[in-house]
Amino acid sequence: MTLAIGHCEASGVAVLDCVREVRAPFSPDGVVGEFATLLKSYGISRVTSDFYGGEWPRERFASHGIALDVSTRNKSQIYGEFLPALNGQRVRLLDRPRLIGQLVNLGRRTARGGRDSIDHAPGAHDDLANAVCGVLVNLIADRRPALVRPEHMAAPAHLSGYEPPLKAAYVVSVLSVDDNGMAAYVIAAQDQAALNPLYICDFAVEPLGGNAFRTIAEKMDALVKECRATHGSGLFVRDDLVAQARHAGVWAQPIPKEFRAEERLLSVAGHVSSGMVRITTHVVEQAKTSPFAGALNLRAGEGVDDPLRNALVSLVALSLDDERLAA
Repeated sequence: MTLAIGHCEASGVAVLDCVREVRAPFSPDGVVGEFATLLKSYGISRVTSDFYGGEWPRERFASHGIALDVSTRNKSQIYGEFLPALNGQRVRLLDRPRLIGQLVNLGRRTARGGRDSIDHAPGAHDDLANAVCGVLVNLIADRRPALVRPEHMAAPAHLSGYEPPLKAAYVVSVLSVDDNGMAAYVIAAQDQAALNPLYICDFAVEPLGGNAFRTIAEKMDALVKECRATHGSGLFVRDDLVAQARHAGVWAQPIPKEFRAEERLLSVAGHVSSGMVRITTHVVEQAKTSPFAGALNLRAGEGVDDPLRNALVSLVALSLDDERLAA
């Protein structure tokens, strides 16, 4: 298993900061834990991986609080983009002989159909080259800053997190489900005090099951009592889940048909930067074993199918953009 970490300088040069390689035999779970610790030391909560291993890498990194996306490029495309960047002096590597050896031994081949590809020689390896070129190519191709970062919602340094408000206007939750049936819900309470900040109090990511709405109802009811919410609670879900939610005893209403979470990123970023969204201590602890921070590193067009990201963006937008909840 290999890992590469880099950053992009203001000049546009992609710099390799760190590279790790663990060769067989090894414990995959143990290596994932080591890599997750290293990633967190760099403040990284979202990574890109190749196609190997199916859902296993995503699930294991998620258990350590790291979100994992599968690369949209195969390694031949990555190498093809890396070469002009290298020749144009837009990348800076580390002096690692094994890495340099793998890069030098890459070769271009033409298949019978005339299609070109770039790969290692038969019997050789390119694990380090693949990870390093992948991170540097991604940095060069996408220099967009994150619109929202978890630290923008964090409590002062001497606190582990915020506590739920003593008196809330209401408790609200959003449930988002992706095409594979993976569901994520986020529960928050809006303070009744001045400025009415929104406190993220709970979340979960799990396959949509029969008890999901009952669990959400119980958590929301408990938070209503804890925060003495004057306007009760409400859950936003897609149209076809409203009846199921109401049957479980949840006051539910559909997410408006015209609502698009991706279109609300700028307004959500504005609410976060102004201190209107805060993460509670309970969520800080949950995030240590969940990809919560990765879902909050919001960049336009990235992770748009992630149900946790969609639930978070929708919750903030529906709570702070729209006035229907305060009515």
